[in-house]
Amino acid sequence: MGKEQKRFQKKKERERAVARKLQLQRIAKQYTDTYPVFIDDPRGNPKETPESFVKAVKHACKRIRFDDTELFNPAQQEAYRYVKKKGHRVLEEWLECTHTSVKEVHGLTAYMLKVGQTVFDQIGQEQLAKWLPYHDVRLVPFAGDFIVQFRSLKQKSTVGGITYYSSKKPKLLVNGKKWTVGFSTHAIQQICNRVVPTWRTYGGMGDAFAIFEQCNHYEPANIVNESLAFTFYDLCIQGFFSWNYVRELLPINEDIRPDGNYYYRVGYCPAVIEDEFLKAKTLLCPGYHGTPEYDTLMRSRVVSDEERSQMQEQLRQHDGQALRDTKDFSILKWFHKNGIPQLTWNNEKWYNGN
Repeated sequence: MGKEQKRFQKKKERERAVARKLQLQRIAKQYTDTYPVFIDDPRGNPKETPESFVKAVKHACKRIRFDDTELFNPAQQEAYRYVKKKGHRVLEEWLECTHTSVKEVHGLTAYMLKVGQTVFDQIGQEQLAKWLPYHDVRLVPFAGDFIVQFRSLKQKSTVGGITYYSSKKPKLLVNGKKWTVGFSTHAIQQICNRVVPTWRTYGGMGDAFAIFEQCNHYEPANIVNESLAFTFYDLCIQGFFSWNYVRELLPINEDIRPDGNYYYRVGYCPAVIEDEFLKAKTLLCPGYHGTPEYDTLMRSRVVSDEERSQMQEQLRQHDGQALRDTKDFSILKWFHKNGIPQLTWNNEKWYNGN
């Protein structure tokens, strides 16, 4: 092969390489013009967030393609194309014009949860167990795309081990002094397991993390054999399981208030003072031994011994999972009617959105 022919061949190879590159760029642009892309949070990540968690999430996001029929069904793909074109606020409008199972839940929530769970599935439970529930990631809709937003609980080494606490540093007045509410590792695990049994899923993790990071209202509580304890609440949201508290516990003759918010009692945390923290040691669900509910039941004169035994047996199985499985609010109704409110209303926001 002569020199001229070699130069001609190299020129053609370069032209083909450029053509392939341009074609790939056109294909990539066509995809990003059609489907959402993942964008780094412009605010940066909390310093507490492990770099390994950030890398795992970003790697999972890179593997996700919304045109992959193994990850997303045709109705979901249509939703992502439509929202990419019109912006995420029109998803509810789109759902009104379709007949998909997505209509069974809030459209925008379903839209976000599917993507987030797909990210979690790409990472895998074994890997996620290294970081959850002390760290969280949210995929926040923005102009048809998703901002990848990491959140982490703050932590400090104290005499009893690591104390985890919210970046908002909520306070509780005890013995004339305000203490920052914190949680032990065991308390966090118990709250997740007993209150949000789905915390290992993307949606469940968001709910569990909000309890620790966004709650700003705590109340002192009396627990048998404990010198310090506090109780706290979670938000009742229409369309979700928590709204069952409103339907089941609100008196029949009382209308649902359109203003303010309803909150249900999560439980009680025996606590200790460590450094500047009032630190939860564990979680006792309403009715567990030592709680005001249990004391009320034991002292009640309107309950027969047989009824008391049955209620005690019910309480042994009582937690968030059992409540979701049985949808039996009878024991909570009894506590609510006998002086220990399980549902309350307040015009203030007890959870800070972030």
